[in-house]
Amino acid sequence: MATALKKNQRSVPRVDGVYDRLRREILAGVISPGEFLLEEDLAQRLKISRTPLREAFIHLYRDGLLQKGPYKGYVVTEVTLETYREVFQLRMLLEPAAAKLAAQNPKATPFLEQAVQAVQRMEILAKPGLTPEELLEAGELDSGFHGCIAQASGNKRLVKFIHELNGVQQFGYAKYPDRPLAATTQEHRNIVKAIKSGDAAKAEQAMLHHVRRALERAKELFLGESSMGNLGDSKAGLRPS
Repeated sequence: MATALKKNQRSVPRVDGVYDRLRREILAGVISPGEFLLEEDLAQRLKISRTPLREAFIHLYRDGLLQKGPYKGYVVTEVTLETYREVFQLRMLLEPAAAKLAAQNPKATPFLEQAVQAVQRMEILAKPGLTPEELLEAGELDSGFHGCIAQASGNKRLVKFIHELNGVQQFGYAKYPDRPLAATTQEHRNIVKAIKSGDAAKAEQAMLHHVRRALERAKELFLGESSMGNLGDSKAGLRPS
């Protein structure tokens, strides 16, 4: 996987290009979880100055892909079972609320159309043997779908929080390529249908069901288990058995 991406290395002159390059390398595992990012080495490899590199680090930190390290540096986020537990507990609180608000928002239609487009493309990728690039795209489409629903809520602060949470879950696509995309896309369609119906309670439940099922799938991928326990309880924890 790393080899496939390294073949495409090129000079990236702008902050957004640096951000995109590093983000893709982190999600694909080219830059490993827990790795300390050395400015000098990266600047030399990408053929850029340290200024755009530092700005890219800030954006990646806000996305949850980096954590603060020693000496004012950054370390690639290590996605553990505990990380998923915390992320999904927050998603269970925020995303059903976003779907509920979207069902009540008369200006939600353009964002729902974008969500449907993401679902359609993700359905094309619902096949075995995805390439590293396709896995990255699937993760981006999944995150993009949830971003569209958040935008449809009309609550800008909610959009920001959900964006940060969904950035973390993209790690799983490169690490676990055999996740069942067909189940995910069907649940996405059910969410859009419920929101379009204008039934706020139904939309809320459809999203809650999806996030719970997504967590169940994440745990199966992590541990090879199907029992996830009472993860909707903020006091509950995920423990490998």
